[in-house]
Formats: sequence, structure tokens, C-alpha cells
Amino acid sequence: MFDVNPTGATALHKLFHDHVEKIQNAALLLGGQSELARVQRIVDDLNWSPQITSRTRREIMHLNQLFTLQHVHDEGRPESAFFAMLDPASPEVENICLLTDRLEDAIQRDGITTMEAQLSTFECAGRFAAAQRDLS
Repeated sequence: MFDVNPTGATALHKLFHDHVEKIQNAALLLGGQSELARVQRIVDDLNWSPQITSRTRREIMHLNQLFTLQHVHDEGRPESAFFAMLDPASPEVENICLLTDRLEDAIQRDGITTMEAQLSTFECAGRFAAAQRDLS
């Protein structure tokens, strides 16, 4: 699915090359089909350009917000409902936390500005548990 040779590409190219299926699964779990489609657009963009375009940058930042649970408390957003279905102790949550770390690392290495400091895996798991309690 990912045709770009990651050698010499950006950190985001390498991340998506190495973990595209896990990223797609995480996006689907946290945001449904629309977020899966977003990841597929990112993959297409990265396949066609050796550099990060402004559109890809926007899509990556949106994905970062999804993975860092920025909107799970907003009941008007679909992320809230998808998040409520997750068990914080599930292996999927641990995978999402690891992907979040990798995504934020790639964002920083590629010089893309992020509005949130990098989360450690421990902080990510804590955020899942806290958000789950808040929704109960």
C-alpha cells in the first residue's frame, strides 16, 4: 500500500511506511470511517510527495488531535462516542499510546508545530483512563 522508499524521506514518511496498518486501525477505533479516510489521504499525499505539503500538515495535526484525545469530551463530536466504546485496559489503547508517541516524535523531527507537548506512553494511558472516568 505504501510505495515510497523511506530512505531519505521525512520522519512522517518513515512512520507511515513502517506502521500504516496500525495507524489506520487506531484512527478507525478513535474516529470511525471518516478518520480512516483521513489516514488514507495522508498515505496518498506521502506517496506522491517527498515533502510534507500544507494539506498533509493539516491532516497530520488533525490526526495528532485525534490520537491525543483532544475532542473526546465534546459530546457533539463523533470521537466522544468512539472513545466511550474503548476499554482503557485494552491492548488497542496501549498501541494507540505508542503510535501517539511515534507520531509526535515524527512531527517534532520534521519541524511541524504541535500545540501540545509530547506525551509519554504512561501519560497517554492516564489520559485514556481519566477521560473514560469523566465520561461515566
